[in-house]
Amino acid sequence: MSSILRRLTRARGKVAKNPLDSIVHVGHPVLRQQAQLLSPQGIKNGEYKPVVESLVETMRASPWGVALAAPQIAQPLQLFCMEVTKEVVEKEHVFRDPKKIEMEPLPLTVIANPTLSVGRKIVTHREGCLSIEGYSAHVPRAHDIRLSGLCAVTGEEVSVAVSGWTARIIQHECDHLQGKLFIDSMVHDTFAIGEELFRHLHPLDFENDGAKPHTSTAAHGQ
Repeated sequence: MSSILRRLTRARGKVAKNPLDSIVHVGHPVLRQQAQLLSPQGIKNGEYKPVVESLVETMRASPWGVALAAPQIAQPLQLFCMEVTKEVVEKEHVFRDPKKIEMEPLPLTVIANPTLSVGRKIVTHREGCLSIEGYSAHVPRAHDIRLSGLCAVTGEEVSVAVSGWTARIIQHECDHLQGKLFIDSMVHDTFAIGEELFRHLHPLDFENDGAKPHTSTAAHGQ
């Protein structure tokens, strides 16, 4: 395991400052820009190492963050990271059924220059975003995808078929790299903030997500 990967796999939260301060929010122009491709040679030479480390540390600083794209920390690069711990899956039980949304633990993964091929089956589940803090909505997305790109740590080529919640995470992050946000494709009458969501659950929360009434928790962020 490389030294950078060892650092990236440290426990969540062990950083000197609050990295969440580096997240930019809706209205910042970088969130509406097309992100730039990374140089494969630059990845191998460690040129992007500081950005990769900052991205992972920022994601891990949020108790509900399961993914983060470079534009969300004001870096207009085709780069994102994702990680779903067992603890995060257990937290989902407070609000909804992880099995209904097909959420499973996912090891730390950092991808550069991603491209997607999507399947025909579309599913709709509630998702949030660390750049639209506190808000969430149901968003239709492909159930099955193929992700191609580069490992942002080693520069090696990646091509993998994924489905369920992992496929949703990847599509959400790839939207960020194209200057898109989940609010652009959401089911509009499901858009809600914090406590209002739990007071007025939408039928899709019960039907698609297996939501439990009379619960209160933070919005899930990506």
